[in-house]
Amino acid sequence: MKRDGREQALSSANLELRVEGLLLLLRGWFDRSLSKAIFGNYWRKHPSFELYVAMIQDILSGNYAELKTALKAKYGYHPGEIAAGDSNWYPKSR
Repeated sequence: MKRDGREQALSSANLELRVEGLLLLLRGWFDRSLSKAIFGNYWRKHPSFELYVAMIQDILSGNYAELKTALKAKYGYHPGEIAAGDSNWYPKSR
């Protein structure tokens, strides 16, 4: 799923198809993050997919710059929620 999404997102297809590919890639990342949350027993706090997309945008590479604009328009933007270099969401320490 992640590989197919990455290939579609970086293809020469129209913007809508490329965004769909990026969302497929992000779904794979989200599923992995949620799985870690389940095993870490903090899954109840894990964001929805839509909120995760708003949070993950800063770690996307520059290859997706045009697509990030479309993501921000559709899902919003919540920076600083996911650590740089990681695609997993973790609850903030108190």
